[in-house]
Amino acid sequence: MNSSERVSTFSLALLYTFRMLGLFMVLPVLSLYMSPESTGRTIEGATPLLIGLAIGGYGLTQAIMQIPFGTLSDRFGRKFMITIGYLLFIAGSLIAAMSDHIYGVVLGRALQGCGAVAACIMALLGDLTSEQTRTRSMAMVGASIGMSFAVAIVLGPIVDSYWGLNGIFWLTAVLGVVGLVILWGVVPNPPVVLHSLETLSTRGGLKKSLMNGQLQRVYWGVLILHALLTALFIILPARIIDVFGIEASMTGWVYLPVVVLGFLLAVPFILVAEVKRQMKWMMVLSVALMLLVVAVLLTEVHSVYAMIALLLVFFTAFNLMEATLPSLVAKLASAGTRGSAMGLFSSHQFFGAFLGGWLGGLALQHGGDQYLLMGCISLLVVWLLLVSSMKKPSFLKGVTISLLEGTDCQEKILGLKSLSGVQEVFHYEQKQTLYIKYDPDLTNEGIIQKTLGSPGLA
Repeated sequence: MNSSERVSTFSLALLYTFRMLGLFMVLPVLSLYMSPESTGRTIEGATPLLIGLAIGGYGLTQAIMQIPFGTLSDRFGRKFMITIGYLLFIAGSLIAAMSDHIYGVVLGRALQGCGAVAACIMALLGDLTSEQTRTRSMAMVGASIGMSFAVAIVLGPIVDSYWGLNGIFWLTAVLGVVGLVILWGVVPNPPVVLHSLETLSTRGGLKKSLMNGQLQRVYWGVLILHALLTALFIILPARIIDVFGIEASMTGWVYLPVVVLGFLLAVPFILVAEVKRQMKWMMVLSVALMLLVVAVLLTEVHSVYAMIALLLVFFTAFNLMEATLPSLVAKLASAGTRGSAMGLFSSHQFFGAFLGGWLGGLALQHGGDQYLLMGCISLLVVWLLLVSSMKKPSFLKGVTISLLEGTDCQEKILGLKSLSGVQEVFHYEQKQTLYIKYDPDLTNEGIIQKTLGSPGLA
């Protein structure tokens, strides 16, 4: 990774982190405003349903805008669309910060979500990094999401205790402004010659990715995962305050160690999934563990140690799934459709957050904790069936190769398809580029290059 790629990776990771901090900081805080008699926090018009919409409302607009933002960035430029997204994010933060009614918070959160720049940021990273370093760079940006979640759930209750809910949104707006400064002052300008085929979205790619039965299982999986997280955070903060006997401002210090330790405990399982090629069964284990945790939460948990154990198991399984699902998309996506597949993946992820907040709040308002938890159990049972029935994923690699003008692509493609281990070849005609997926156990990039012949390579 050269210096330019390092700057690109770290600066774009910061953009991701600032944005996710703003979205996550309210997660351990908002539900406390439903119970002013026990928490001392109140906001006009708050009901479980509206609190749920305020928590997860950004997910609906994120899901709707994710693919359009990514597609428009192909036409108008990554930085331009990221700027539009950040301005919408800042506007939503300001609306929520200046509102004393729950409707204003819901509106502000929805507007925050309209700035759906996740796909644009990943696409820009793909444009600024080489084939050899792209996977590592994307993994680092992906890790920033986990880091921002850990920081947010500690920082949110602290900021809330000093400056209230409005203070969280003011801080979010400031982070948005800093993000724009980093975007235009630090992030390098991308080359205009070629967008990475790993991040490019096409109409044909969207259709192909949407109709892929194995990918559909992954889309439903990430939807359920984030619906579960959002729904549980409608009731978890109050339960933690009750079980630990602490002030609301201290709940972040309960989350921090279990989230960090949960991430560390997940690492060996991630390695088993990737290195030992046991991804399917690690996913089955994760869903089963989350199902167990939610089932236990149906009972009255009064022990501090039992609550710590439940949180630790949940976040270990959650972190394992957060790392596994994006990797699985890359493995299952057809050649030349990874960008489209990741766009659909992100849309399902954010739509899941919306459903968790909306349906979780609805269940809590009309039936209490038990209804909400039973709904979570139902989702997890469906997910367990989907994961158990999926095929064992192939561990393929991808390589992008540009050809010289005038090269007989059809002849090259036939030669590649005759190679043992080459699974798919995608010809991107506009850029005279081939994207090849192959089994590294049967062939390698050197053999592919030799088959294509050096005179035809750009």
